Amino acid sequence: ILDEKGRPKLRDSYLLDTLECGESSFAMACLIANRKYGKNGGREDVKTHHYIISFDPKDAVENGLTMERAQALGLQFCKDNFPGHPAIVCTHPDGHNSAGNIHVHIVIGSLRVRTVERQPFMDKPCD
Repeated sequence: ILDEKGRPKLRDSYLLDTLECGESSFAMACLIANRKYGKNGGREDVKTHHYIISFDPKDAVENGLTMERAQALGLQFCKDNFPGHPAIVCTHPDGHNSAGNIHVHIVIGSLRVRTVERQPFMDKPCD
């Protein structure tokens, strides 16, 4: 969201949680994993992935979707699909250009910070 001069401004309302970061910040959790596995040292390396779950504006009225429910869905999606990855999950109610739709941003570190049970979609133990 931009102010009247085109500069980014903070949103009025949002929810923010982290996963798999322990007592560290998301950035520190990612840095520790990068050093542990000797990866992501180059500028061109993919260090994070950003996903957006965007809900239909009608979901709030027709299905009772709230920011809290959307945040819970985002956290569960992250736990189910990115186990072991440090993550930031942030939900806000105002879509881009005043679209008015609740949506969830999920940013995960590209490496896992703990060992998890291998799933068919996992290429490597740490990725």
